[in-house]
Amino acid sequence: METEDYGVGFGFEHYGRMAELASSIKGHMIIRINDHPDIRAVFSGLPVIEIDYQYTVGGSGKASDCVELAFGNWPEQPCATGAAGIVLRFSLMSGGNMGQKSNFDDDSEVLYRYKYREINEGNLKIISEGTIRLSSPLDFNDPFDSTPAYDPASIEEWTKRRPDLFYKVGKVFKVSPAERIMNKGKMTQNLRRVVGSGEWSKALMKTFGVFCVSRNPCNALMWAHYANDHKGFLVEFKIDFSTRLPKRLLEPMIPLEVRYTNERPIIDWAAGAEKLELYLLTKSEDWAYEEEERILNTETGPGLYPYSRELFLHSVTAGVNMSDPDFELLKKAVYEASEEIGKPIPLYRAKLSATSYKVYIPGHPDPTVSSPE
Repeated sequence: METEDYGVGFGFEHYGRMAELASSIKGHMIIRINDHPDIRAVFSGLPVIEIDYQYTVGGSGKASDCVELAFGNWPEQPCATGAAGIVLRFSLMSGGNMGQKSNFDDDSEVLYRYKYREINEGNLKIISEGTIRLSSPLDFNDPFDSTPAYDPASIEEWTKRRPDLFYKVGKVFKVSPAERIMNKGKMTQNLRRVVGSGEWSKALMKTFGVFCVSRNPCNALMWAHYANDHKGFLVEFKIDFSTRLPKRLLEPMIPLEVRYTNERPIIDWAAGAEKLELYLLTKSEDWAYEEEERILNTETGPGLYPYSRELFLHSVTAGVNMSDPDFELLKKAVYEASEEIGKPIPLYRAKLSATSYKVYIPGHPDPTVSSPE
C-alpha cells in the first residue's frame, strides 16, 4: 500500500501501535511523518501540525511542494467529541464559535440580549440562582432545526477527506487501525445507514447545549410564544466587551447570530467540522421574526449552567398579562437577587401601545423600548 515501509520490516500495524503509545505515555513526544489519508486516520486522536516544505530527489534541483505531519501528545485547546467522533475546536474569544462571528450591534462594545420565559419555579432560577438552562436541539419546537439534509455522494469520499472522522468511527466500532483500513467499504455502508435513518443526527444533537436569546425585547409574537401569552417575563442580559471580564465568565455568555434562509444546509461529509455552525445556526425564514442568537455549548452539552448575575443580569420585565400573584413572585425573586449580588436589578412591566400594535416597556432607558410609538 502507499504507506508501506522502506524495506525495513515496519508494517502499517506498527503505526497504530505508535498512536496507542503516544496516547498513553506520561512524557511528551513528537512523530513526524509524510502526509497521507491513512496516516491521518490512524493518528487523528492526537494534535497535529502541518509542515509545508520542498522535496528534491537526487540533487536534480527540481523541488516539489510537500506536506509533513507532526503529531504529538502536547496539550491542545479544549475540544468536544460529538457522535461518530466529530471533533469541534473553537475559541469564542477569537471571533465566534466554530468560525461564526457574533453580532456586535454595529461594532458596539455592549450587547443587550433578551430571554422570554414562562413564569414557574424552574424558570425563576435564572434570576434567583443565576443559572441558565441549555437545551438539546432535539427538544426544539421546529422539527427542521439542527437537522440538515445530507449529500449521499459525499459519504463515499469521507475516508479520504475526513481521516479524523474515519479514525473516530473506527473507535466506535472497536476495530484496530489495520482493520479500519481493510473495512472502509463496510464502515461507509454503516455510516450511510445511520445517516439516512436520522440516527446520526439525533445522536450528535444530544451532545449540544443551546440557549436561545433575541435581539428584540418588544416582539409581541415572542411574548406570546415563549412567555405564555404575555403572562411570563423577560430577562435582559448586558454583555459588556469594554470591561476586562475574565475569559471563563465571558465566553459562555457570547451569543452567535442565527442565519435565516429557505434552503436547508446540506451535510458534506468531506467538509471540516466547522460546517456544524450551519446546522446549529441556520433556520427557515419563517422564524426570522425571532431575531434569534444562540449561546452554544459543544463541550458538556445540555444542562443547567451558572452565570454571573453581577456581570450580566441587567433587568427583568413582567408581561402585560401577568397575574398579580405571579408578579409578586417575580418581584420577590428580583428583590432577593438584588440583595445577594449587591446591586439593584430594575423590574419593569410591559404595556400595550394605545396607538399601534406595539409592546413597550415604560421606564426602560432605551427610548426605542420605552416609547409607545
